[in-house]
Amino acid sequence: MNVLLAEAFVAVANAGSVHKAAAQLGVSSSTISRRLAELESELGQRLIERTTRSLRVTDLGRAFHEQCMRGFDALADAHDLVASNQSRIHGTVRISCPPNVGPLLLPAIADVRAVYPDIQVLFVETERQLDQRADDIDLFIRGGAVTDDRLVARPLATYSHVLFASKQYATRHGLPKKPAGLAGHELITFGSRRRFAGWDLVPKHGGAAVHLDVRPVLASNDYATIARAVHLGLGIAELPTILRDQRASLVRVLPTWSLAEVTLKLLFASDRLLSKAVRAVIDSILATVPRALKSLAHP
Repeated sequence: MNVLLAEAFVAVANAGSVHKAAAQLGVSSSTISRRLAELESELGQRLIERTTRSLRVTDLGRAFHEQCMRGFDALADAHDLVASNQSRIHGTVRISCPPNVGPLLLPAIADVRAVYPDIQVLFVETERQLDQRADDIDLFIRGGAVTDDRLVARPLATYSHVLFASKQYATRHGLPKKPAGLAGHELITFGSRRRFAGWDLVPKHGGAAVHLDVRPVLASNDYATIARAVHLGLGIAELPTILRDQRASLVRVLPTWSLAEVTLKLLFASDRLLSKAVRAVIDSILATVPRALKSLAHP
């Protein structure tokens, strides 16, 4: 049954007038009359006896009115349930980010959960490029170019990758003065492919980049592992400047050179409605993470 038809009937029965019912519902009297006619035609029964001066609800109409009121009360309860549910921001927010980036987001997560304790966050920390729909991801934290036009990108921080060694490695092997001097050192690289493309070192004060073919003694796709290897004196490695804890107490190698800058971005869907929980997490990340990462980004 069309609810608008039943609504028109109930309004007329309650008001005792088509004109008054039309005013209450914000429609014309002819619309109310048409809806009443459609309802009675659909039911095959007369619900209201109408004359030019008065109308009377039939016995069957009164019984139908009672049932309709129960239905409208149930609809009102359902509406209130949804409204109260919407005012209580809750739900699970799934975030895909590279390994080691998750800890940098935790202050923002702590802030949003302090306000909305019913929000749960699930981190999927991987270098693999996950898909928004296939992998059921709400937010992405990624560097590099954005290739999915379904996603909106908001920059979080721009930082460089620089070279570090441990103090014991520097004492034992010395440190190179120029990029070419790296060829005689033990080098640790980020990645999981058998063939490594090498490093492109950029001079701090401008000039042409220098490409180095690198044959690593160790490679990993986890910067925590790389940092630990550097601390153990296994060699020289690149580390993102935003990972301050991992590079603590290490020695900067070639301090006037760095690898190309990376812009870390927050990505989220542009082609679907975002839940209030997802929006709350987005707002918290954008409010706190860029400022925090900016303070970490300096070598």
